[in-house]
Amino acid sequence: MTDPVFHPKHYIALGIECIDMIYAVSTPEEFCGYCRGCALKYRFRAGQKGDALEDIAKAKQYERWFELVASGDIGDRKPSETVEVE
Repeated sequence: MTDPVFHPKHYIALGIECIDMIYAVSTPEEFCGYCRGCALKYRFRAGQKGDALEDIAKAKQYERWFELVASGDIGDRKPSETVEVE
């Protein structure tokens, strides 16, 4: 499935989503920092480069990934496997 927020086609290559690759090569602390930065970026620019609601949805997704990894609730899943399409 492709979706501009949850499974963007331009972030999938060779059968892997970019977020999963970033997770695989990062420590939990590094990944959480990445997610915090991305969430801040999307909230900061909301509506300045396209649809504000889409930007907020992207920020929320990064915040969900942060929470899953920081709490340890991600388990053995990849980030892309935890997406809850709204």
